[in-house]
Amino acid sequence: MTLKLRTLVVCAVALLAVVSCLTSTLVEADVILRSAFSKELKRKYKTPKGITCWTCHDKKKRGQKNGKKFRNELGKRFEKLLSGKKVTARAAAIRKLKFDDPRRIKLTDEMKLEFIQALRKLEKLKAPNGQTYEQAFKKGLYLDLQR
Repeated sequence: MTLKLRTLVVCAVALLAVVSCLTSTLVEADVILRSAFSKELKRKYKTPKGITCWTCHDKKKRGQKNGKKFRNELGKRFEKLLSGKKVTARAAAIRKLKFDDPRRIKLTDEMKLEFIQALRKLEKLKAPNGQTYEQAFKKGLYLDLQR
């Protein structure tokens, strides 16, 4: 391999690493929160896999600009339970902090707990099929599972 080609390969790999880090940092807070929700559902309802974003977001809007801003019925109810918690602003604050910053860890833990508490409340609400969400989740309803 020539020196120019080797330099080009090294630069390409470095660029890929930087882009990967930036991308993961931008979505990391959202993933932490979805992960907390997904893990709790998986643990409690013994689902074989985690849930996807489309458990709470309108799947019909997939691929559209700002598609995840649209929520389905479950997502709307979950959002109401989290209203006043400033989830979006706090997730943005998490993204700005370094990974080992104690404030980041504290904020993340607080938000995970709030998501789990909201899930507990959601489970008691009536789902569109007339059952509680807890009963429906036990049957696998309303959960968009990863394939």
